[in-house]
Amino acid sequence: MLPEFYLYKTEKAPELNKNQAIYRFEFDFFDPNEANATVIYSIDNFQDTARLEDGVFEVKATAGNHIFQVYINENYQELYSDSLATSSRTKAFYKVRLSDVYSPVLIDKPVIYLYPEVESNFEIVVKPAGEFTFLYPAYDNGWEGTMSPNGNLKMNGETYRYLFWESEQIVQNILPSETSGFVVDQANLFTFIEETLTSVGFNSQEKADFITYWVPRMLKYNRIFIAIDQNEKCDQFATLEVNPTPNHLHRFYISWGEYNGDFIPKTPKLSKINRQGFTVLEWGGTEINIINENEI
Repeated sequence: MLPEFYLYKTEKAPELNKNQAIYRFEFDFFDPNEANATVIYSIDNFQDTARLEDGVFEVKATAGNHIFQVYINENYQELYSDSLATSSRTKAFYKVRLSDVYSPVLIDKPVIYLYPEVESNFEIVVKPAGEFTFLYPAYDNGWEGTMSPNGNLKMNGETYRYLFWESEQIVQNILPSETSGFVVDQANLFTFIEETLTSVGFNSQEKADFITYWVPRMLKYNRIFIAIDQNEKCDQFATLEVNPTPNHLHRFYISWGEYNGDFIPKTPKLSKINRQGFTVLEWGGTEINIINENEI
């Protein structure tokens, strides 16, 4: 992976005072119309703004080591530098690698449970918004098998609890001020997830499957932002075709990531699972970049 700030040359700048230096940052924009935008940046946590000129801006600083943050607009990820060194009366030229906010992520472990009223045959087709990376059991333009009221699925002589798929997709990073969700501390994460799944109507097996997969991954962060999409909103990740048509199709996806911002989002209203008649439940999720607005 290339660094976001890449030093490609230095040159002497005798016109500078002793112990002064210049950082020159050069950007390659996806949209040339943005090459003269105003940027917000900080040097060692002191914030300022600058006007780009054909994708370039310069910062005069004392010689030595400095850390930069740069924010251009909502189309690009915020940039964080390591300690960038320069010498007295020197201009340091840096190429800056921009990252589009629409980043490829893995829509991770969506699983599908089927609960018919009587044992019967089923067919399911998943159409993801990206490319499949894994499916289980074997998928040949869809799944076909026999389903039982206890949730068991019989396919090719084997019995399964659920159907599994993953897909790599392009998903926009989350801005908490524009996304309803929850901010949860690490210490409260297990309780929050368990209580949320219970309130939505997951049964004990579904909760165990969900918690044992997601919570250990999420515990690597001290503070987590969690957004939840349900039902039709999950079509952004994939559409499902189920035959016979279920009485109730419930879908539950989480998008989550580390969050150190101060903004407290609006709490979403979650819908509860209705298990009357033939019921299908799918859950999945993805780790995603959460934009800390207090740092922009």
